[in-house]
Amino acid sequence: MRYNFDMLTTDKRRFFGVYGLLFLLIVLTACQAQNEAAVSEEPEQTTTLIPYHSATPTPILATETPQPPTAQPLPSPTPTYRVYEVKSGDDLGGIAFVYQVSLSDLLAVNPDVNAYAMSIGTVLNIPPTIENANDEEIQPTPVGVQIENPVCYSSEGAGTWCFSNAFNPFEQSVENVTAILRIQKAGQEHQQSYTMFPGLNTIPAQGKLPLMVYIAEDLGGSYSSNVDLSSALPLSESTDRYLPVELNDVQIQIISRATANASGTVKVLAESTKTAAEVWLLAVAYDAGNQIIGVRRLEMQVQAAPGTDIPFEFDVYIAGGSINHVELLVEAMP
Repeated sequence: MRYNFDMLTTDKRRFFGVYGLLFLLIVLTACQAQNEAAVSEEPEQTTTLIPYHSATPTPILATETPQPPTAQPLPSPTPTYRVYEVKSGDDLGGIAFVYQVSLSDLLAVNPDVNAYAMSIGTVLNIPPTIENANDEEIQPTPVGVQIENPVCYSSEGAGTWCFSNAFNPFEQSVENVTAILRIQKAGQEHQQSYTMFPGLNTIPAQGKLPLMVYIAEDLGGSYSSNVDLSSALPLSESTDRYLPVELNDVQIQIISRATANASGTVKVLAESTKTAAEVWLLAVAYDAGNQIIGVRRLEMQVQAAPGTDIPFEFDVYIAGGSINHVELLVEAMP
């Protein structure tokens, strides 16, 4: 048989080409698998964590919220008393009025003094005057009490007393009546103002009551003055702050131009529902022209039941002029 070597060669070439390609694919596949195995067998890297040592925080203990220190009140200042030496004709009521203090306060700082038997030269402690802490306090509108023109009396080298009568035109009593006295001195640009206080607390219906002020300087004769109502309140008829009283057996003796004596009894009326603890008597001296020239108040501490008669006797002195007649007013409080 005759072979065609060219055909065989061609077939061999095809055979070896196909199988060579297969062999190459097998080898490549084996290498890839080996490489994957090698890769999978490579140990994983282990990361070692180094602990970080931080400072252990100090625990904060819960505590109470700190409170501000309690404010301690400052100690009250000890009052420094003024002193007054009793002169002829002085009494505690008049001294209390001059210094604008109450009789009870004056007695409290002079416990060893007998109000009814003071000797000339007795030295008295005068308590401080209590002033209003709020000058801007709103005051009620005063009712229409009428104030007459003031009259003043000066003593050379001493002070000045000024008086003015307040008239109540209503059919109802009023209380807490005060007025503002204004003094204009010659040669001075500004006026000086002073508060005038009543001798008693109330003015009865259709009645009158003197207002007064003591000025601690001699005004002399070159000045002008005027007065305006400052306060006056209607008094309820049902109030029991003032007790019904009357004056009996009143006797007025004019001892001299400048001195008069007043005596009599005060009766607490039977319709009173309370016992009287205080009785105030006011003696008002007038000259022949019916001008006030002197005022004296007597304050008595009593325990007087309704129907009780309370005797009194005291002198009234003047600031100027001559006494023509004396009028008495009375007031009682439980």
